[in-house]
Amino acid sequence: MTTFSFCLIRRSAVFSIVALACLLLWTRQPVDAQSIRPLLVIGGPGPVCLTGGCPAGSTCATYKTWDTGSNVNVMGFNPQSIQDDVSGMTNQLSPAAPTMVTSMENTCNGSSGLLYWNPTTNAFRTFCVARNSGDAFQFSVDLNRSRKSSTESDDSHKSDDSYKSDDSYKSDDSHKSDDSHRSYTWYKSDDSDKSDDSSHRFGGGDVWATIHSNADFAPYMNFRGSGNFMRWNVGADTATGILVNPANGKVYFGNFGDATSANPEPPEIIELDPTTNSVRKWPTGNRPYQLFFDGTFVWATAVASATLPFDQILRLDPSATWGSNLTRWNLPFTGSFQQTVVKGTNPNSITKDLGGKIWFAETAASKVGRLDPTANTITEYIKGSILGPQNISSSGMGATLQAFFTEGTGNGVSVLTNSVATSPGGSAGMPVPVTRTSSSVKPSISTATPVAFTPPSSATTITPAMCQVEGIDPKGIVRFPVPFANGEPAGITRVVMPQSVFGTLHGSSHVFQLSSSAIAAPPPSACREEDGEADQEDAKHYGDKDHAEMHHKECEESEKEKTGEDDYKDHRHY
Repeated sequence: MTTFSFCLIRRSAVFSIVALACLLLWTRQPVDAQSIRPLLVIGGPGPVCLTGGCPAGSTCATYKTWDTGSNVNVMGFNPQSIQDDVSGMTNQLSPAAPTMVTSMENTCNGSSGLLYWNPTTNAFRTFCVARNSGDAFQFSVDLNRSRKSSTESDDSHKSDDSYKSDDSYKSDDSHKSDDSHRSYTWYKSDDSDKSDDSSHRFGGGDVWATIHSNADFAPYMNFRGSGNFMRWNVGADTATGILVNPANGKVYFGNFGDATSANPEPPEIIELDPTTNSVRKWPTGNRPYQLFFDGTFVWATAVASATLPFDQILRLDPSATWGSNLTRWNLPFTGSFQQTVVKGTNPNSITKDLGGKIWFAETAASKVGRLDPTANTITEYIKGSILGPQNISSSGMGATLQAFFTEGTGNGVSVLTNSVATSPGGSAGMPVPVTRTSSSVKPSISTATPVAFTPPSSATTITPAMCQVEGIDPKGIVRFPVPFANGEPAGITRVVMPQSVFGTLHGSSHVFQLSSSAIAAPPPSACREEDGEADQEDAKHYGDKDHAEMHHKECEESEKEKTGEDDYKDHRHY
């Protein structure tokens, strides 16, 4: 039986929206790595899926794609950033693992929201959070990766003085909270000693997001395993990237700043403590865009402003009580970052590798940069074929250190192998010394009122399609064109399954799994060897390197007891 599926490709620009149409033609057959459904791409330049296997001597990849835009139960147009949840911490699907969490710019007929999906079962669940108006759109999302779970109670929305209720959102009963997967309280709100146990509790598995140009949802969050949400208005109408400190539950996000609005807002990095509703704001001068947390510091890409005309990498120490707390590194060239927040884009991403180096996307310059914060140098990776890098992630160490980034304009996903890119003939330039400055910045302090709400949600399954493509431009950076014209790749995960990363196609409204032999970095294991040396992963859970090392040793002993010494040695590399 032959099935035809039509999808609308939406491309957002500053002044116009161009609608293109694509036709997907395939024959039903089992979906696996050996069975490729050819996709016919219509409507502009785009790769035709290989039907005869990977050509000899080539490096190929297989895209497994799910069309979220054409499904009437999801109506998930324009997916943006993505977070991996391989262990099922969010508990939004059954089975809970693995789950991918996606920020949706346009779902449920014009709303910002969240999408949870399982690439193994093809199960999808969407929440329609807030109707977009004007320039409002959502692109950033983060997952609280604490090993301790949220235990937000079923009766947590009783009327009390700790928060306002919001009756403007109505939900169906299709997804009730499941307490069977919840553990114990970690962070509680100030009213946690009330006898009716009506307090809100925050912890692992909670998902946080911001909506740009909608201060009422900057930020908002979804409790683990629940359809219950909370939002705050901290006075951030131009909110950008968001992250969570799993050690204490505090949330950090950027405010791009708008000096021309009726209520001018300066550029700043904002902290919200949801347990006390206290807010701190550090003025930054230039404009923070995307953020990353390494267990101690908040890192950000910052765009030049009138008061501070430099593109910079920022490092904020929110725990510092004296001395310098904000460090800056100038980029080699100002104008390398995308200079404005534009609906439909997700630029200037930042992450940290396991060796302590900072990777970032220079979207406007079509480069990828790597900062050595100890040597104060930046290495830029340049190839003429790279166009508009958006999100970036990193996995591996040493010979397996890789960075993965999406190219919105280039319509591809790139795999950068650092050992190859930095070898003779590779794409890396020479490390360039850059200016580093430090200063003491005092935050303003205020409070915000949380508002509880329960948005509409729906669930469905989506049948994926498979497409094998040939990689281009090897020698350090292998680019894999996406199977759809104007796909506009946006979000990208680290390696979470062997030889696979996951991501989003903003323009064609798809989410995807990309699998290739070019992906050499290993996924995180139960006890990874690097944990005791590089604290990125476990410090993100605990905010403390010594604790990470202790956890690594305890984890090794536990795994050896469960699997045996020989089996553990084999398992830990996968």
